[in-house]
Amino acid sequence: MSEVTTYDSTAAEVTNPFGEITQQQLDELAYFQQRFKEERQKRLRPDGLAQYSNVSTTEKLKKFWEDPWVTAGTPIHEPVSDGGSIKLMILGAGAAGILQAVQCIKAGMSAEEILFVDLAAGYGGAWYWNRYPGAACDTESYCYMPMLEEMNYMPSKKYAPGWEFRRHYERIASRYHLQDRAMWQTWSQTANWDADAKQWDVALLQKPKGGAEKSLTIHAKYIVIAAGLQSVPKMPNLEGFDKYAGRLFLASRWDYGYTGGSPEDQQLWNLTGKRVALIGNAASGGQAIVELAKYAQDVYMFQRTPARVVSKPNPLTHPIEWEKIAYKPGWQAERNKHLNAFATYDPKRPDNDYLQDTHSRLLGFCANLGTPRDIKPEEIPAWVQHLNVVDIPILKSVHTTVDKTIEDPALAEKVKAWFPTWCKRSLFSDDYLPTLNRPNVHVIDTNGKGVDRLTEKGVFAAGEEYPVDVIIFATGFESPFGSPDAKVGMKITGLDGLAMKTKWDSESGMGTLHGVISRGFPNIFWHGPSQSTISAAATYGLERMSEHVAHLITTSSKKSVSIHPTEAAEADWGNRIASMKNCFAAAVGCTPSLSNGEGAMEFLKDKLSPEKKAAMAKLGLWGRGVEDYLNVLREWRLKDDLESGFELL
Repeated sequence: MSEVTTYDSTAAEVTNPFGEITQQQLDELAYFQQRFKEERQKRLRPDGLAQYSNVSTTEKLKKFWEDPWVTAGTPIHEPVSDGGSIKLMILGAGAAGILQAVQCIKAGMSAEEILFVDLAAGYGGAWYWNRYPGAACDTESYCYMPMLEEMNYMPSKKYAPGWEFRRHYERIASRYHLQDRAMWQTWSQTANWDADAKQWDVALLQKPKGGAEKSLTIHAKYIVIAAGLQSVPKMPNLEGFDKYAGRLFLASRWDYGYTGGSPEDQQLWNLTGKRVALIGNAASGGQAIVELAKYAQDVYMFQRTPARVVSKPNPLTHPIEWEKIAYKPGWQAERNKHLNAFATYDPKRPDNDYLQDTHSRLLGFCANLGTPRDIKPEEIPAWVQHLNVVDIPILKSVHTTVDKTIEDPALAEKVKAWFPTWCKRSLFSDDYLPTLNRPNVHVIDTNGKGVDRLTEKGVFAAGEEYPVDVIIFATGFESPFGSPDAKVGMKITGLDGLAMKTKWDSESGMGTLHGVISRGFPNIFWHGPSQSTISAAATYGLERMSEHVAHLITTSSKKSVSIHPTEAAEADWGNRIASMKNCFAAAVGCTPSLSNGEGAMEFLKDKLSPEKKAAMAKLGLWGRGVEDYLNVLREWRLKDDLESGFELL
């Protein structure tokens, strides 16, 4: 989150160096921005993120956190016993964790020197948990499914289903002999730095399903927090959780025992004759409703903000076409660079977008990812104006599709999104809008307010009670921005008793070097996102960042030293991040969402001290985009000078 500053991007007198703008475009822009403001105003509320509860830590919600994919009584394998030591502990066994382990092995570490700790019972991360009907990626698989070239694997579709990703990560783990290097169903609780032994003392808690809890301590030379971007589900703070008499579960903890079917065979026959409430209509809800509507008697979808629905043609991958895609060594990296060139609105991007991916078609997405342009302070109004002018024709096309698809004109108006590409993640689907036409699907528009409460019979919203047999929450995840230890629900205490959360919450704010390590916390790493990058296909950036972290680990290990950033290097990196904040100027004043603290900054902006505002300017991403960030890391490694930015202990 950054300080809220508004820019008049409709002013005719703005000279725009980024492209010509006609008077008609200015008039159109004024109309759209007024609608954006009206819709945003509906959603603004002073409690911001506090309107949600963390499912893993809120007592009344913990029952919804239970893992449905592991059999009760499954024993926990202990690659390292209580009191034992390990060279590298990776907290999280999804894409970030697996890619980190692979890069460390490529850099010379053995699989036996690595221990995964995860509260899941298998590899996959977000794809381990997200097995709801219709789950699939929304960035093309050929970019987003990592290590395709090395694994010699062809995805089944341009946008592969979730279960295929999970199996892919299991194959990678097997290829690198990691299948027995994980301690599943285990929570990380605390990590304390032992300055004498130069290691982390990590307190863990095994919580086997249907079994007794067990505490243990393991000593780790290095730790990588690999929590990913979608690790902890959240639910709205609603009255009535204890009153509702029907079935209730999270989309990310789908109950196929109730609905029928399985992650691979999504025939939900048990829903025949059932009334279903689906709360949420973003990525998860928008995919799940398509399958729910095929089987349930009635589906009531509770909408707070209409989804911005973008077409996602999803053909099967044909072997002949695949030969053209995987046509040379390095093809996947090249493909990702092409995708990033468009997603960051690189002025040097190719003329032809041969990908035609969901994200390469949305140039305004650079307001989230950064752009390799130098946006001067005096150019900010023109830049914001330009991005809006580029984006509005896309939104008009979205609205046209709604009008052509939705049969009821009144419903069509209810499900039209009024926000720019960069304000909320689009729903990429060719099936969502046609599903809303079904007679058994009922869109309950809450006019930006959300559900009021749960009752004994069902859901109360928009002034009416809706009796249902089951309620499914597809309400998203906790923000990935924040202290790294919070992402894995643990307390980390570093040098001189400094708590990581204390540093992150301080007036001067968080600090890192390269977005992967912080002063005061030796040998503990993570993959941003603050002060680093996010790529259009997230796994591409994670793999390259993992390569950088692996270099830091193996280089310091060879020198038998522990490392953390120097004070000067950390301050300089933060200043560089702050200097690029103009690249994200269009994102201020957005509809409340995960990326802006659900609009909380609107209410905080006048209460922040100058010091806090300066600190918050350093919270963002690398403003010049993913490829520029990765080049900076690559150039640093080529110096082969560990003391360039690091203090050796």
